[in-house]
Amino acid sequence: MIYVYGDAPQWLMEIINELGYSMVKIDDCASQQRAIIIDAHGDCHARGSIVLALIPRRGSITIDRHNVRGILKSLTTLLSTINGAKTFEDSLSMLGFVRAFVNDYLGFSEITAGNVRVEVGGVYSIVAPGQGTTYRVTLGRGSARGTLVIDANLGWLLEFSRDIYVARGDLILELVALSMIFSVSIELPNPPY
Repeated sequence: MIYVYGDAPQWLMEIINELGYSMVKIDDCASQQRAIIIDAHGDCHARGSIVLALIPRRGSITIDRHNVRGILKSLTTLLSTINGAKTFEDSLSMLGFVRAFVNDYLGFSEITAGNVRVEVGGVYSIVAPGQGTTYRVTLGRGSARGTLVIDANLGWLLEFSRDIYVARGDLILELVALSMIFSVSIELPNPPY
């Protein structure tokens, strides 16, 4: 079920119908929990739901006619995957995140992915719990040594905590959506959305 707050453009309604999702127009965007809400007004700040906006703004994921199909498919799959998760950490586990380890060698640090077999060149999502409800998130690539080379400064990632969680694939979109559902803050070295 996709909820639409405001008057959605015709192209968006056609794509939603084409994907086979049902669409309901709502007058109060804060009335839904754990839902996908498309904000056509530009002023929806629903807590506990995933807000998609047609105009870029803080606290939402921007969609347009070129990316909406992939985003809607990913997010509907996410909602069914995390059904029953009570916390952000529960949802990480349901998405396949496992604990990783930081190895220090004479001033040099690297991440080993624990029980995950690292593929050379494979993309991995990395989450480091921070203070309170803040998490740091980045991407990494598998190296020939079986470790991860990350796209951010390791010191930045580990500043709050040495607890690291890793999952195969680029799950940044899913992590941004989870941050909306569970009202946590995520920090990215280079925000993509």
